[in-house]
Amino acid sequence: MALALPLVSSKASQVKPLISARRNRAFDPSQLVEFNRHDSLPTSDNSFWRIESGYVRTFTWSADGDPIPLGFWKAGDIVGPVIAQVRPYEVQCLSPVTASHLGRTYAFPREAVLAQVRQTNELLRISHCRQAEQSLLTFLCWLADRFGQVTDEGIAVPIKLIHQDIADSIGVARVTVTRLLKKLDREGQIRWSVQEKVVYRQTFAQFFLDTNYQLTL
Repeated sequence: MALALPLVSSKASQVKPLISARRNRAFDPSQLVEFNRHDSLPTSDNSFWRIESGYVRTFTWSADGDPIPLGFWKAGDIVGPVIAQVRPYEVQCLSPVTASHLGRTYAFPREAVLAQVRQTNELLRISHCRQAEQSLLTFLCWLADRFGQVTDEGIAVPIKLIHQDIADSIGVARVTVTRLLKKLDREGQIRWSVQEKVVYRQTFAQFFLDTNYQLTL
């Protein structure tokens, strides 16, 4: 499981001073910008951003206005509408975030496109599980695999997602997510609360054994 965060670019010495997104909405190339949780990274000019710390999610909307998840990203990942090839497109902070503004002419690497394709395919597969409980458990194990931190009990998920965020990600109602999280918690498969979110070791191992899902290595 890949738990170590990717290193920031070796060109960090060229990055301009840190600014707050709330104080300045005009960003220079290589500008480091701070965002608060729930803020959106500006992408109206097709700018690229590299996440330096924190977590974000990207999504678009259906014709009915329902959010459609495109991916969840951490430090080292590069996001932007040109990579996703979709509009509308939003990058929402799931935590306090520091990101480098790369501008609109940035020559993004091929790996950024492949990462977008992989995540879109994985989230599509998760949302099409026939049973809501299987879809939810698959999503939680996927989050643990991609972002988790190993503990004595299992895999702790550091991303703070409200029940509606999870519901949007797997295509079910929020009340269904709330009910199933409580059920999985009672059954001892997870521990999920405001304070902590843990997928227990046995749940994690059994899930990947049953589904033949490939761990992130």
